Amino acid sequence: MWRVIGVSGMHARDPANKVLPGSGYLLAVLVVLGGAVFNIGNIGGTALGMNAMFGMDVKLGAAISAAIAVAIFLSKRAGVAMDRIVVVLGVLMISMVLYVAIVSDPPVGEALRQSVLPDEVSFLIITTLIGGTVGGYITYAGAHRPVDSGITGT
Repeated sequence: MWRVIGVSGMHARDPANKVLPGSGYLLAVLVVLGGAVFNIGNIGGTALGMNAMFGMDVKLGAAISAAIAVAIFLSKRAGVAMDRIVVVLGVLMISMVLYVAIVSDPPVGEALRQSVLPDEVSFLIITTLIGGTVGGYITYAGAHRPVDSGITGT
């Protein structure tokens, strides 16, 4: 996807419409719906995190989280600041995950075995993991950033 969008310099809907007329618009609708679902999940996750950390009611946590998100997206200069903040928060998150992984002493051998040869295969779990980690919305949005900045071609 990144290569087609980047080399062509077109948004994904345009080459899709050239291959199959109308499919680009369907793709755009699916991306919007997927983005809405992911963002609802993000708001819900933030609300649950605020509940776990502060004992806050999840509805209040969701409202605060949504208000912060709206304020960020309304700001004209938020893009550069968010890029920098995300890097710092990403390093912090990875550090915390490593700390928990070491301190909790998980059964690594069993986890590796279950990764390759699970006792139970669940379509719902697989879909959730793949959708959550390599969701099309993030790929779609990320591929368009260089094109929107004028960076295209081989």
